Amino acid sequence: MAENKKLIYTIVCTGFVLVGFIVGFLIGMPRGGPEPEEIAMETEPPAVEINAHATPEAEEPSPTPTPYVGTYYFVQSEEDSLNIYEVDGENKTLVKSAEVNLELFPASDKEALQQGVKVNNLEEGIQLIEDFTS
Repeated sequence: MAENKKLIYTIVCTGFVLVGFIVGFLIGMPRGGPEPEEIAMETEPPAVEINAHATPEAEEPSPTPTPYVGTYYFVQSEEDSLNIYEVDGENKTLVKSAEVNLELFPASDKEALQQGVKVNNLEEGIQLIEDFTS
């Protein structure tokens, strides 16, 4: 009788182990629903796409004289300073100058400032200089 009990316990324990493996396998199976790749494809595009460069491109200076277009301001780097010029026709007057170390900035910014950046008014020119000097 003792041997029958051992056999019954062995069969019952083996059954519990098998049931445990089967339940664990069923719990670990992925549930129905879209695959991760499908989820990524279903997302909506962003409301705003930003394609603009961080630094505006400078206008190319024209090789021929331009006709009178009114007064405007021009920010340009010269040696170790940034200068704001008031341009009125062919007259170019220095309005403000600030020292700056251009080596700290990206090459695209340095190139744009060397060519010069046209701004609409004096406040924009001062703000541009403050952005590079602070």
